[in-house]
Amino acid sequence: MKNFLSTLALLASLPIHAQTVNNLLAPNTPAPYFTGASDGDLAGSNNISELDVHSLLYSGNSTQVYVQYMPWWSGTHNGSSINVGYNSNDPAYIQDMLASVAGRGINGLIVDWYGPSDNTTPWWDTTVSYFSGAPSLKFAIMVDAGMLSEPCNQCNNQQTLLAGLAYMQSHYFSNSQYLTDGGKQVVFDFGMTAVSGINWTTVQNDYPNIKWIHLDNATSPSGFAITKSAGSFLWIDPPPYPTQESQADMSEPDYFYTNAQSYPTKIAFGGAFAGFDNSLAAWNNGQPQYIPQNCGATWLATFAQVNNYYSSTHQLPYLQLITWNDYEEGTEVETGIKTCSAAAASVSGHTVTLSLTHPETIDHFELWKKINSTTYNYIQDEAKSVGSFTVPTSGTYYLKGIGVPFMQNFVSNSITIN
Repeated sequence: MKNFLSTLALLASLPIHAQTVNNLLAPNTPAPYFTGASDGDLAGSNNISELDVHSLLYSGNSTQVYVQYMPWWSGTHNGSSINVGYNSNDPAYIQDMLASVAGRGINGLIVDWYGPSDNTTPWWDTTVSYFSGAPSLKFAIMVDAGMLSEPCNQCNNQQTLLAGLAYMQSHYFSNSQYLTDGGKQVVFDFGMTAVSGINWTTVQNDYPNIKWIHLDNATSPSGFAITKSAGSFLWIDPPPYPTQESQADMSEPDYFYTNAQSYPTKIAFGGAFAGFDNSLAAWNNGQPQYIPQNCGATWLATFAQVNNYYSSTHQLPYLQLITWNDYEEGTEVETGIKTCSAAAASVSGHTVTLSLTHPETIDHFELWKKINSTTYNYIQDEAKSVGSFTVPTSGTYYLKGIGVPFMQNFVSNSITIN
C-alpha cells in the first residue's frame, strides 16, 4: 500500500507542467483493496477528487469540517458480509487514512466509540498514537449508547458512562489534538439521552470541562434543548421501511438549521452525506432503509442546505461528513462517490468541443497528452464551462474530469489532433 505522505510530497515538488503519470485513473484511496458493494460503496481502486471539501461551502467560510470514523474493520465485523480490504489497526492503513483525510481539507475525525470495554478501543488508541504525524488534524469522541451493552463490573448506566468518561479523561483529553471549543473538550452523544438512568446534571457537574453536543431529535424536539447541552449535531435520517425516495428529502436538515437559529449561543454541528443504504447490514431486521445518491445530487444538496442558512457574516462553526467508512450503511466516502458525469469531445481541426453529462458534479478538467502506451504528460487545466478550446500541437489527448470534492474522477474519449 502506497504511503500518501510521500506521494503528496513528491507531487508537490514537481512543476505542474512537468507532471508525468502512467495511469490517469490510478487508485488514490486508502482502501485500494475494497472491491465495492451493492449498497453504493464505491470500489477503492477508483480515482477520486481530492479537492478541499471546503470548496463546497459558501464563500468566505471558516467552518471546521470533521468526518465520522468507525475504527473496527478487520475484514468482516459483527456478522457483516462486507470485507473492506484493510484492518483498522494496521499502522500502514492508519497513516494513509490520516494523510487522505488531511489531503481532502478535513479538519479532523469524530470516532464512534463504544467505551473502554469494547475490543475496538485499543485499535482506536493505536490510531490516536499516529495523530502526531498529521499535525493539522484534530479528533473527538462520540459516545455511542452501544457502550451500555458492555457495562463495567456491576455498573448501572450512569456508572458505565462515568467509567467511560474517566477513561477519556486519562487517555484523550490531555492530547493537544483533541477538539476543544472555548477551552473545553467537545464530546458527542449518540443515543445516550434516549436511555434511562443517566442524570445529565450529575454527569456535567462531575466533568465540567466537557461541552456535550447531543444528537438532534434524541428524546426532545431538539438536541439543543437537552439539559446542560452545549449544542446539537445533525445526523442522517432515512425514511422508514419500505418508503423509497426518488430524491433525498432535505426536510430534516432544513429543520435542524432553522432550529439552530433559535439557539445562537449553542454550537450547531451541521451534516453532509451522499446517501444511505443498509441493505447489507446484518442488523437491518429485513427492513432496509435508503436515501438515494442520485449521481452526487444528494451530496450537493446537503451542502446547499448549509449555504442557504449560513454565510461569511453568519458562520456555521462545524460540519460533519456522514461518514468516512460506515460501509454497512452505504454512507462511506472514503472510496468516493460514484459519478454519472462524462465528457464527449469532438474535434474539428485543432478545436475541441465538449458535450457534458452531469456537469454539476464536475469541478474542472485536466488536459493530458499521451506520449506512449504507458506515459501521459500534463498540459493544462480547462474550466468545465469552456465549451470549446484550441490544442495547438498534434497528438493524442485526454481530458480528465476532476469531480467536486469526493466525487469519482473520469476520463473523456481520446482526442486526436492531426
